[in-house]
Amino acid sequence: MFSRMSVSKRLLIALIMIAILQLAIELALNGFQSFPDTKDYVETVKWFKDRSGEELPLRIQRPLQIMLILVLEPVLGVTNSFILTNSALYLASVPFFFSFSKKLLKEERLAFVSTFLFISSFSVLYWGLALLTDMLLWFLLCVSFSLLVDIRERWETKDVYTLAVVVGLGMLNKESIMAVAFILIFFFLAKHRLSERETVRKIVRYLPALAAMLIPFIVVQTLMYVYFGPGHTFFDYHVTHAEGNVRGALWYLPVTFAIGFNALLILGIIGLTSFFKVVNALGTKRVYVVALALALIPVVAFEQYSPRLAFSIFPFVIPPAALGLKIISKVLGGSRSDYLMYLLLGLYFSANNIVSLYGDEVREFLGIWSR
Repeated sequence: MFSRMSVSKRLLIALIMIAILQLAIELALNGFQSFPDTKDYVETVKWFKDRSGEELPLRIQRPLQIMLILVLEPVLGVTNSFILTNSALYLASVPFFFSFSKKLLKEERLAFVSTFLFISSFSVLYWGLALLTDMLLWFLLCVSFSLLVDIRERWETKDVYTLAVVVGLGMLNKESIMAVAFILIFFFLAKHRLSERETVRKIVRYLPALAAMLIPFIVVQTLMYVYFGPGHTFFDYHVTHAEGNVRGALWYLPVTFAIGFNALLILGIIGLTSFFKVVNALGTKRVYVVALALALIPVVAFEQYSPRLAFSIFPFVIPPAALGLKIISKVLGGSRSDYLMYLLLGLYFSANNIVSLYGDEVREFLGIWSR
């Protein structure tokens, strides 16, 4: 039965099995770590449950995953609810990122390598499989970019509205997903001329999609202001809560990319030339560059630089990194390049697990890594 499956299905099943193995390792050795932000999320869950606490929880304006936790919490407790939701989101991200990589790279085995690099990346292991809400953002980005590739190739209304709903929900988790809205608007402007009468009609047709992206966020921010007063909105948060010695320092911005992507950044740079040949054949080289610039806006603009936020541009880094790994394997391995590539993937898997497991020690050694 397995032999009758398409190559794509077999590779996808293999990736899901690897992800399940990764979850088992994480639960057995690391146990889903807590971070300073974890306390804020736990306090928010308690506040929604019984309005306990003298102060309003910091994360109340990001309620999406909190709502999921509240459904599960009576049975599983807060910690186990986070573990279950983030594990499910991690596994669910596999088919979407595989689909995105396959559409972009036009090669199934490269899509396998790209997805393997994502699910075994340090950031996903360390912050995604933790008591945080970043895995929900990264899952929604996997869904969003899979849809964006479809929209770029064939503009269909149902895809646009599906993406609008995904972004609208995502804005209730992490505002950095707004970059997807910027990219969608850019795609529309690149495809249609504003001077054409038909374009005006299409703008009117897609206004509800734009509303679907913004309304959930606007409603939450309005409620925050009406019920809790000034000082509790998204804008107040980003003005008053840039904390720590390194956060908000411009010199730390490149460091966040180095920590968030580590080897992926080097592989991505190596593979970029080959990647541009692939996307240029699709007529999307310039589109890729502009879309990347738009994706960087939330990373830079919030002035709260962190490796977790920097990693949100992973759809632009990891597919080229897969090509970079292929290039290195060919140069060093020659006729045995396939064997070398899978050996390097194994080393990548092991190294990221070790660094994730001993993250505190690595952070202390580096001395510039804000937790």
